[in-house]
This record gives sequence, structure tokens and C-alpha cells, in this order.
Amino acid sequence: MSTTTQVVGTAWDSVIRPFDRVNVYVRRRWADSWTLSPWCEALNASEGLGASGSATILFRYGLIVYPEIGDWATYWPDYLLDWFVQLRGVTNQGYERELFTGIIIGDALDAWGSDATVATGDQVLQAVPLWHLLAQRTVRQAKVKQSNNDIDTIGHVPPVNYRTVSEIGLVGNRSTTSASDGHYRYSENGAVWSHADYIDTVLYDFASTNAIDPLEIDFYLGGQSTELAKLHTSQNVDGLTVLQILDLFVDRRRGFAWRVGSAGFKAGGNIDIEVMAVFDEPISVGDVTLQPNPVRMDFFADETQDIDSMQLQLTSGVTYGRVRVRGERIVSCFSVDSDTFTKGWTTAEQTAYKEAAGSSDWKVNDSFRADDRFTRVFRAIVMNSSFDWRAKINDQWWTINVGVTNTGDVDNSTVKCSPAAQPKYWSSDKAFLRRLPLLEGHEDEASAVSPTDRNPSGTVAQLMPPRVWGKVQGK
Repeated sequence: MSTTTQVVGTAWDSVIRPFDRVNVYVRRRWADSWTLSPWCEALNASEGLGASGSATILFRYGLIVYPEIGDWATYWPDYLLDWFVQLRGVTNQGYERELFTGIIIGDALDAWGSDATVATGDQVLQAVPLWHLLAQRTVRQAKVKQSNNDIDTIGHVPPVNYRTVSEIGLVGNRSTTSASDGHYRYSENGAVWSHADYIDTVLYDFASTNAIDPLEIDFYLGGQSTELAKLHTSQNVDGLTVLQILDLFVDRRRGFAWRVGSAGFKAGGNIDIEVMAVFDEPISVGDVTLQPNPVRMDFFADETQDIDSMQLQLTSGVTYGRVRVRGERIVSCFSVDSDTFTKGWTTAEQTAYKEAAGSSDWKVNDSFRADDRFTRVFRAIVMNSSFDWRAKINDQWWTINVGVTNTGDVDNSTVKCSPAAQPKYWSSDKAFLRRLPLLEGHEDEASAVSPTDRNPSGTVAQLMPPRVWGKVQGK
């Protein structure tokens, strides 16, 4: 499945038109008005998805005659580092179209020799899109919503959601309701962050005029952000930049891309991080559907005679050949009998443990048994090497009881399983979980009593190591 090049534009943009010239505008502050710099020449410019794109601008300085002026004049190089720059193409009808907006990060002077008193040379300016500002914002603090709704700032960044100790599912650490500013914060309430939730909060807290370290531009989440709300993962973000967090949460491997939107470029307004799917058709897996990019544009170059040539390149470097669904590892819960287990110690160790120090003083014997060589005696119950990981239900052996269906189930009132619902698994990669959820009751085939989950709704059960209970036969 191949990706489709996504181009955002208006109806006027759908036809490639020639430009008589490219105007260069600059401004020192984002809220300032754009100022035309008529003596700057745009050499090249490019933009793309994510952190890509650049522009090169040339300014000739010294004692120069410009055709538009007709007289000799002296032009001095300007110090434009960290200034905002915008390139606009102008057609012969006078229409302007924004081609590139960014920030100047490089300034190089090529000074020529001159017999005049005024130095002459070229000043070459390098610019990158506004994502450069996000690369300068490091996330090293977090805001926490307390139970009294107060918002406090802490000096570290907790993970975005937690994995449970048993690695089953996610434990959320997002507030269940947004703060007064309309954004979620970290909280002990336990709601799960979605990718859209977290990006929205990070942009507000670290890339806006209200940030912990304020910017003069407000970045906000736009585009197909509702599709990002379907993603929930656990991520460690402490010390990452906002740009790195964007790339982490808007992941091309999951079918997403982003770009810096252009809605606020001319007016000096807010800048949207425009999220988009990289597909041109819906992708569905189960009950989840990733909607295609709704903003696509076909370009026509054959409607004008002024285009010398247009090169089209097709690459397979950004294609999708397979859609993989990644879920949790299969977990099976079942009872086993005594034949499944065996002693984890030797007969010699057991004999030495019983004999101990041979003293009549129990304290002396217990001190002897405290030796490290007896740590497994009467304590380590291990799986029998011949155990094949099958559960026995009603005298029938089943491969692994992970599927629960309503048809053909074997049901002894405590366990349901179906051989028809068995997924593929790797036999050599099974292991007991070190910690299990604490539930009320126990599974007793005779009385048909099942463990009961009495943990509050929406919470994760407390976990504890498995315990082995023995019973003396006949008692």
C-alpha cells in the first residue's frame, strides 16, 4: 500500500502557475508587520512533512546599482539572525502566495576586495521552518492537578501512562477533567492519556505564550487530531524536546505525519501543528478505522505554457506493505494439580535441613537452617519439566485457555475456554507472571466459587506474588 503525497492548498493552488518574482518579507517579532526586503533574492526554498525544509536568501551589499533604482547606492548587510522570514510568489496578475515561512538561523558573509571605501560582497541567509522553535523547547517540568484542583509544577516529567507490574494494560496518570485553561494535566485519578491529549498539553505548557518559559507564538494541535485520540501508549518523555515528542507521538509507522500549518503566517497569529494520515483511503482493523487524509490536492501543470518543465519522482521508500496490529501478550489463568509441580530442592538438602544442627535447642537448629544453601528447601515449588502447559478442565486437556466464546465452550462454572479461539503462540516463551491481581475468594471446582474482583471500577487490582497452598490428604 503506497502513501499519497499530501498537499494543502486552496482552489487557486490546484494549478501550478508561474511567478514573476518572489518577494522576501522579514520581521523581528512575530507580532510585528511583515516588511518587504526588496534587495533580498530567494535562491531556493523547500518544505516537507515533519522537521524538514529550508530556504536560502541572498543579499548583495556594497556600492551597487539596482535596475529598479538606476542610481549608485550603498547597501550595508543586515543582522537578521533569529528574524522571521517569509517568501511569497507574485504572479503577473499581482496575486501573492505564501511559499515559505520560517526563522533565519544562519548568516554568512562573502566579502569581496574593493578599491572603494565601501566593502562589497554577498550575504547568504539560511532559514528553516518554524518547527525550529519546537526543537529549542526541552520538557523538563510537568504540571500536576491536585485533588483540590490546584495546578502545581514539579521538577521532573513522569512517564505518559504506566505499564502495570504484570505488563498487562495501561495505568493512566492523566486528570479526568481538564484544568481551567482547558488542558489536561498529570493526576493520580488514573485516566489514560491519548496521544492527542498529551500533545495538546505539551504545546500549551511549552510552546505557547502561556508556557512555563513563554514563547511569542502559540502552537496548537490541528488537523486530524481526533485520529490521534485513538492511540494510547506508555512513553518516557523526560528531557525530550517538543519536536522529539511530536515525532514520538505522531509516528509515521502508525500511519501519521505532521507539518507546521500556514493559517497564522500572514496575520502573526497562532500556528497549528497539522496532523494528517498518510493514507488516501480508510484503514480498518477490527472496530478501529484510521480515516484518510481529507485535504488532498491534484496539481495540473499542463494548463499553462510558462512552465519550462516539472519533474515527478516516484519512490517506494515510503510505502506500506503490511499493517501490523500490536497488542498485549496473551495471558492465561488456570488451576493446576499436584502432578504439575515438583520440589525445587534435592533429597540430600531436605535431609540436611531436617537434621539441622542436631541440637535440642530449636534456636540453634533454626540458625543452622538459615544458611544460604537451604533457601530453596520447602520454599521453591517448580513446574514439572514434563508439564506441557495444558489446562485440565472436566478431565479434558486444552492447549491454552485464552479464548472465551459463547459457542462450544467447556464450562465448569469457573472456567471457560474454547479450542476454536486459540491464537498462535510460541511454546518456548511461556512464563509465570511474578505478580498477580489480588481478588476475593478462590477457585474451588467442588463448590464452584470463582475469584471476585471487588476493586473500584476503573482501577487496577493490587498485585501480589503467587502463593502455593498445600493440603494434607484425608484432612
